[in-house]
Amino acid sequence: ALRALVRPYGIEGPDGGHLGYGTVRFPLTFKVGAGGILTIAGAIKTAKPGDTIVVESGTYHENIRLESGITLTSAHRHGAVLEGGEVVVLADGVHQSRISGFKIAGPASVGVRIANSDLEVTDLEITGMREAAIVVEGESPASILANQIAGNPGVGIEVRGAARPVIGNNVITGN
Repeated sequence: ALRALVRPYGIEGPDGGHLGYGTVRFPLTFKVGAGGILTIAGAIKTAKPGDTIVVESGTYHENIRLESGITLTSAHRHGAVLEGGEVVVLADGVHQSRISGFKIAGPASVGVRIANSDLEVTDLEITGMREAAIVVEGESPASILANQIAGNPGVGIEVRGAARPVIGNNVITGN
């Protein structure tokens, strides 16, 4: 009877496998924009690992702090534009997460900062960043694939310290 109440199940995470208890939660998709959650930060706060956040076209004036296990994507390729302060998108200690399809526009210091994270960054367009479009630092095995990085007063991609990103199929010009 106790086993039926607590319902143990296996979970495979970045720190290895462990047991979860209760009802298994299936991944959800959250919409940001008209008819959905109003801010990307609000959606990230609501989402759990395994969930996807789809952002409708428009300009979003907010700094984004990514969380582990969440996929953040633009509903239309480069239709959702992110404009923020010093660092527009931050992934610090984030695992098994992905961001794709956004346009990140300056002026800001850094478009995407990846610190101690295995974030997958795909199909972004990043322009107008004073320091760097993307900074990868710490113990970061990030993937930076198929992005357009152009027209940044700073560098395109800066890799610091022990970071070991996979960088491929990007167009990096005029930085």
